[in-house]
Amino acid sequence: MRRFRRLFLAAWLATAVGLLATACGSGKSDPYAGLPEPSFGVTVPKKRPAYEPKFTKQSRCPVRGADDKRITVRIECGELTVPENRDKPQERLVTLQVAILHSVSPTPKPDPVVYLEGGPGGSALASLESWVIPPSPLLAERDVIIMDQRGTGYSNPRFTCGFEYNRASRTDQEIDALTKCFERYSGGQYDLDHYGTADAAADVADLRRALGLDQINLFGVSYGTRLALQVMAEFPEGIRSAVLDSNFPGGIRYFEEQPANAYRSFKAVFDACAADPSCNARYPNLEQTLAEVINSLDANPVTLKRRKFNNVTEDYQFKGTDFVKYLFRAMYDTGMVSALPKALTLSKRNPLVGLDYLFSQASITLDINDDVKRRPTFGDGLFYLIVCSEEGSNVTKEQLAARSAEIPEPARSALTKNTEEILDVCARWTPLPPEQVTQATIDIPALVLAGTMDPITPPVWSQIANSRLTKGSYVEVYGAGHGVFWSGDCAANLVTAFINDPAAGGGAGCPPVLNWQ
Repeated sequence: MRRFRRLFLAAWLATAVGLLATACGSGKSDPYAGLPEPSFGVTVPKKRPAYEPKFTKQSRCPVRGADDKRITVRIECGELTVPENRDKPQERLVTLQVAILHSVSPTPKPDPVVYLEGGPGGSALASLESWVIPPSPLLAERDVIIMDQRGTGYSNPRFTCGFEYNRASRTDQEIDALTKCFERYSGGQYDLDHYGTADAAADVADLRRALGLDQINLFGVSYGTRLALQVMAEFPEGIRSAVLDSNFPGGIRYFEEQPANAYRSFKAVFDACAADPSCNARYPNLEQTLAEVINSLDANPVTLKRRKFNNVTEDYQFKGTDFVKYLFRAMYDTGMVSALPKALTLSKRNPLVGLDYLFSQASITLDINDDVKRRPTFGDGLFYLIVCSEEGSNVTKEQLAARSAEIPEPARSALTKNTEEILDVCARWTPLPPEQVTQATIDIPALVLAGTMDPITPPVWSQIANSRLTKGSYVEVYGAGHGVFWSGDCAANLVTAFINDPAAGGGAGCPPVLNWQ
């Protein structure tokens, strides 16, 4: 479990973009007040020309880690070929990389688990070896099928902006670099209208059809839950059950909530520590400590080195905003959530010592870099294609400022800066038409998981998702970060038990996982 989270966090630190959103703010107002009620009902896909998805087995698996000598699980790789635009199936095709991880059981169940990665833009296959060294508990009775979404990972095409970043030597040039990236991809070679959630959901349905599977169980994490919900609404046939972990449903205020919700996750840790006499005695006044560290770094930045996509090393000034971003990403990992008070207190004397301690809890270092020659980097191009079309058109910077007003400075400026930069990128990618994602009610058994300290997909989002499920079972784990499945043995066993018997729901849930360091 820890190995999987380490690889997942390492990818985050190396790429610096992804789904950077969080919970429900201060609780003093309803962020969804005034929004129109969703139109419920089962989504009916429009009728399209006939085509047959094609699955082609590969004699050699191209995925990093598949040839590791420690692997005892049989891995079968192949490519799913589907139309880029299903309204024109005879034109351009896309290929999606698939890995089938076979169960350790000699008589596995016939309904495999299909894992859907987050991001959007994350590569589900980039950490394939973590599923099989040792074998995931999900492999005890079922195969696990992993597929990289169209536009990312080992699939083709893959939308990354490394080419432009190689020529951007400073952070303030990155928006221009991303604009050039969009111009490159929108030059007519690809139909960018067909790389969002709706088309990716059709890919999952085609995967089931191409493999000849009667039933599958979906397991989505983060953005993967939005994709899973879309599959469940549009292609319910053959979906036996779904695990929706750390939810990102349609109909939320993604950008508008981002800074306020991020600070909510920090405050949740601060308050939990203050309520514990031992933690409070060792690490008092954490909210004030955070402000002091940010101000100190802004006044006296630390010169660090970073490696760009082209492996050129350069100096950069590590400021308060950078410090906050690292804290934010650290809170993905439940173990690092528990270490945050100590790390923050250490940072008063030396911010780098504090961060080194924090990330040592997941056995990663501050200078982590993706091996881009062997492992796919985060699909930042796909990230912007999806979030700008599905979320970027419903918020202004004025709305962002109003929603963030209750965050105390200097944390407010540090947290809003990242969101403002993403909105600037989306403003230049406006030729993409807005995309709608499902808010339909769904009649499929589902286990909905949330972590109270999750810095990116707050419990309220999982509650929204659960409210649209007639057979949903909601479980919130106190102290867990992002990706509840990896918060400990209890959550992993809970997921496995639910897939074995969806009618049993979430059972007794799981005990708190906070363990102050």
